[in-house]
Amino acid sequence: MPTKLQHFLLSILQSRSRQLYTKALHDFKAEVDERQVDWIQFSEEERDIFLAEYVLEVKEGGGKRQACQILRAALHKIFPRRVYTITRKVLEVWKGEEPSHQAPACPSEVAFALVASCLALGQASMAACILVCFTGLLRVSEALQLRWHDMIFVDQVVVLMLARTKRGVDQKVVLAHLTTVQWLQLYRTKFFTGDGDRMCPLSYSKVRCWLPKLCKGLRLEHLAFTSHSFRRGGASTLLHQGVALADIAVHGRWASESSCREYLRRGEMFLLRFQASVNEDVWANVLLLSKSTMVLLSAFVVG
Repeated sequence: MPTKLQHFLLSILQSRSRQLYTKALHDFKAEVDERQVDWIQFSEEERDIFLAEYVLEVKEGGGKRQACQILRAALHKIFPRRVYTITRKVLEVWKGEEPSHQAPACPSEVAFALVASCLALGQASMAACILVCFTGLLRVSEALQLRWHDMIFVDQVVVLMLARTKRGVDQKVVLAHLTTVQWLQLYRTKFFTGDGDRMCPLSYSKVRCWLPKLCKGLRLEHLAFTSHSFRRGGASTLLHQGVALADIAVHGRWASESSCREYLRRGEMFLLRFQASVNEDVWANVLLLSKSTMVLLSAFVVG
């Protein structure tokens, strides 16, 4: 379906988004071909109606709304002038019928306990990914793109130079949390390979594979943390500690304080309720592990 120009428009997306959009377009083209529909000859209104009806069929067939949202976004990306208004309305109604689900915020104690668990299991790259996502408010995709030359160690801070993010290019994040800075200095001592090599040589699928295993090891699988829980948890922790909303918005690179405030509202509520949902033995183990990250990483370096 996409032409050479449209392939170029897709190429500016981050790799995971590009893969999702390309797959959505490929699957939709197969559906259009099977129905023997001349999509190219449709007017803009006819395309919108056809797509809206297709979304309804997916809904009635028990399909996923997210897949339809990705398809609409992909079509808009390769045909920027077309907005598919009716389809958007159908998706909005569908969304309104579903309960809201967002990634739960990961508390700081759990984040550091997961870092320690990774080290104990020999997964240092996974540990580094979790740490920079939590303290730097990074998305996992941003952490996995970091290369050693993107990390500038100066005085008592580490500056992360982000190449391409959801909000644009050439943004920076300053890590001033002392334990995090010391941890990353130690991590570099052991695992630095070359300036152009990735700091966390992992795939996104491996992160998603390891996270539930790590949570199960801490007996916290019922909390259903996702890879985005670290960004939300780190930001919510800062708010809970009294850091000004404006400063959190800058650190997390939100477009506005209002969007940051809404993002944090649910995260803060989760943190307030979290400890009451975990039994004492589990919590004691989490606290013990969370204090062991430097010791375990030091063992890596000595070894």
